[in-house]
Amino acid sequence: VAATSSHNLYPKCASNEVAAQASSGQTVELQKLQSGVTELVLIAVPHQTDYAYRLFVEATYSDEANNGQLKSMEYDVRDVSGGSVNRIHITLPSAATFTLKLTNTNTAPGCVLKIRAMVETETGTNVAETASPVPVLIGVRPSVLYALSASYAYFVFRHVVSALGSVDDSVKLIESSRQCSSITSSSSGLPLLHVASGDVAFARNTAGLQDLSSVSVREIYFDTTGTYRMCYFQAGHSQWMETAMVSVYGGNPSHYTFEAGQGPNGEIYVGREVTVRFHGFGLDTRPGGDQAKFVQEKDTCEDGAAAGGVRVATDLGPSDDWGPNTKFTEWKWTLMEAGSFKICYKRKDHSWSEVPSVDDLGPGAIQQTSAPSAPIPTPTDPISHDDCPLAPNGDENLVSFPTLLRVQLTSATVPTSYLSLLQRVLCLPAGAVSISRQSKSPSDGTVVLWLSIDCSASSSSTGSSSASAGKKTTCSTQERKNYAVYLVESNSAALQQLQWSSAKLTSQDDLFAVVDGEGGLVGLLSNKHSRRAFYAGCITLIAIVGLAVYGVLKYREKQHYFIQFGLDDDDIEHEEGGVEDLTIDEHGSISKRNRAAPIEGATIDLELEADE
Repeated sequence: VAATSSHNLYPKCASNEVAAQASSGQTVELQKLQSGVTELVLIAVPHQTDYAYRLFVEATYSDEANNGQLKSMEYDVRDVSGGSVNRIHITLPSAATFTLKLTNTNTAPGCVLKIRAMVETETGTNVAETASPVPVLIGVRPSVLYALSASYAYFVFRHVVSALGSVDDSVKLIESSRQCSSITSSSSGLPLLHVASGDVAFARNTAGLQDLSSVSVREIYFDTTGTYRMCYFQAGHSQWMETAMVSVYGGNPSHYTFEAGQGPNGEIYVGREVTVRFHGFGLDTRPGGDQAKFVQEKDTCEDGAAAGGVRVATDLGPSDDWGPNTKFTEWKWTLMEAGSFKICYKRKDHSWSEVPSVDDLGPGAIQQTSAPSAPIPTPTDPISHDDCPLAPNGDENLVSFPTLLRVQLTSATVPTSYLSLLQRVLCLPAGAVSISRQSKSPSDGTVVLWLSIDCSASSSSTGSSSASAGKKTTCSTQERKNYAVYLVESNSAALQQLQWSSAKLTSQDDLFAVVDGEGGLVGLLSNKHSRRAFYAGCITLIAIVGLAVYGVLKYREKQHYFIQFGLDDDDIEHEEGGVEDLTIDEHGSISKRNRAAPIEGATIDLELEADE
C-alpha cells in the first residue's frame, strides 16, 4: 500500500524523516543536506516541538574575497517551516556544504529536547553574482497568509553583512507561472526596510540574533489568493533571483483537520477512506453548495483538474445546512493514486482557493472553541460595480469612541455634487456618507468638513442584522473610514479629485469643541457669516427661554384659580382679614367697603335637577 503522506499530503517529506535530541545549550546535527552545490532549495521542513530552540541551516563555503577562507552562515528556518512559505532558496557565490542543525536554547539544567522533522530538499543552479550570498527569507508573520487580511504580511530577510547596504535591494511577487529571470526592470520591486522598534522581539527570535544589523524586513498586503513566486534583486546583481514560493489562502474555510482514516503516525494511505473537516463561516453543505477537490501540488486550485483519482465533491456533509451559523463541513474521500496534492475548496458563488492544514497554522494559532469571523465586505464602485481596494488595516478600530472623518479641502468652497464624488472615490453606496458640519480654516480660509460614514444607512446595506435575512452588506463602516485616512497617508492620486489636504478620524464631540481654531467658538466668531449665525442663535435661545418662563407663570396662575374654585374673581383673596374694595352705588357715589375674609374649610353643595 502506497503512503501518500502525513498531514500535508507531501509524500516526499514522509519518506525523509529525521530525529535528534539536544541537552540544554547544545547544538546537534539533524541531517547533512547537500554538498558541493551553490544553491539549496528547502521544499519542506515540517517538525514537531513547541519548546525553546533554534532550527537552522548552516552553509559553509569558500570566501573568494578573502583568499578562499572557509566561511559559515546560519539561516534560521523554524519560522518558515510549513504554512504559506515553501521552496526557500539559499544561493551562495561558490560551492557549499549545507547542514540542518538544532540548538536547545533552554538554559534549565537537565532539559533534553527531542525533535523530529520531515525534510526534503533539491539543488539549484543559480550562483550569487557577487562575493556576497543572496539574502535569504528566514521568517514570515503570520505563518499562514490570507487575502484581504486585517494586517500586513511581515517578511524577514537575513543578510551576510550589514543590512544597511540593502537600501537598493528590493523584492517582488509574480505569478507562479513566471520565472524571476523574466523581470526586466530593477526598479519595479518593493524596497527593503530596517526593523521597526515594535518588531524587534519577533525579528530577534526569527533570526536567532540579538544584533539586527544584518536583518531587513518587508511588509506586503495581499488582496488576491494564489501562489506567488518571491523574487529578490540585490544591489550589484544584473538579474532577479528567486527566494521563495508564497501561498495566499482565501481564509474561509480558514483550515482543515483530519477526523478519521489516518494511520497510527498520521499517514494517509491509498485505498483507505478518510474524513476531512473544513472550518469556516457561512458554509453550505446542501447539494450543489460548497465543493472540494484535490489538485496536483504544482497546479493552481482555480485551473487544476481533480487529482488523486477523487472526483470533485459537490455534496459535502455532515448534513444539509447553510447560513452564517454553518461553521464546518465534512468531506469523505478515498485516494486511488499516490502523489503530492493540494486540498482546494469552493464556496457557493465564489472561486476555488487552497485551504491550509491546521498543522500549517502553528502551535496555538487555532483555539478549538473559537470560530472564524465573517469576512470584511468588499466595497464596489457605484458606477462600474468593480471591486474596490480595502484599507491595509481592514476594519481595525483604533479608538473606543464614535468617530467622524474630518477633512480639510484645498479650496475655499465645496465643489458641486460633492457627495456624489465622495461616493464614487470612496466606493460608498448611496446614502452612506453625509456632511455633518462645514466650517472655514482661520489660517487660509479653506473648507473643513466633518463627514459621517455609515454603511448601514445606505439603501443597499442594512448592517449585520439584515445580513442574516439574506441582504448583502456592501461595505464596512470602519474599514471605509480607515481607507479614507489611508488615501492621505499614502499620498494617493485620488486626493486631487477629492481636493483633500488632510484627513483624520476625530470624536463626534469635536463638532462642539470650544478650543480649536476652526471648529470651536474662536473659529466661529472669526468668520463674518458664522458670527451672524452665532448671534442669531443666541437671540433665538433667549426668546425660547423667555417664552418658557412666561408659560410657566401662566400655568401657575391658572393652577391658583383652580385651587380657589367656587369663588368669583372679586372674592379671590390673598390675605387674611380681607381687603378694601372701591364700589359705586346706585346713585353714582364712590365708597370703600371691607370684604369679609374667606371662610376656611367651606364646602359647596350642588343640586342637579333633571328634566322629566
